[in-house]
Amino acid sequence: MAAEAAADEANGAAGGRDLRQGVTALMDVMRDLLNSIRFIPPPVENPQPDADAAADDDDDDENWQ
Repeated sequence: MAAEAAADEANGAAGGRDLRQGVTALMDVMRDLLNSIRFIPPPVENPQPDADAAADDDDDDENWQ
């Protein structure tokens, strides 16, 4: 009985070490993944500076019949 308890404790300690090493490896991979992300500037919706002014021209709306 005592030998079984000692064996279980040894297996538990080894399992905990494996788990810790697995979590450490996972954290290393996640760190590398997050470090490889490169942000790019958002696309410009309307590169023409006067295009908004032409689209908002409301003078013709008053004279419409």
